[in-house]
Amino acid sequence: MGLLNIIRRMALREKLSIREISRRTGLSRNTIAKYLSAGTIEPTFTVPERPSKLDPFADKLASWLKTEAGRAHSTHPARTAVCMLWHHHTSETPYWQTARGFSEVCGCGAS
Repeated sequence: MGLLNIIRRMALREKLSIREISRRTGLSRNTIAKYLSAGTIEPTFTVPERPSKLDPFADKLASWLKTEAGRAHSTHPARTAVCMLWHHHTSETPYWQTARGFSEVCGCGAS
């Protein structure tokens, strides 16, 4: 909940004075009065639609998961697909620092 909504709730529902709201929030009485006299609602911002970073690899991941689904293995299929994607990526462009960090998390070893 935004600060403006909290101030409006304190003033309108709880019937607190501007001085008491100022004491509770730590804001100036002038600021509280300005917020209450404005009578506006806090703006809500829409988050733009962004493509996923995995979208370029979606087909490849789906095919890997499909081939891994039939196999008996001890690891989760999604983790296996991530490891396969990582090995494929590092074989094309080796980022050794990233590879070392990911191999610790992944447990599939650096290639």
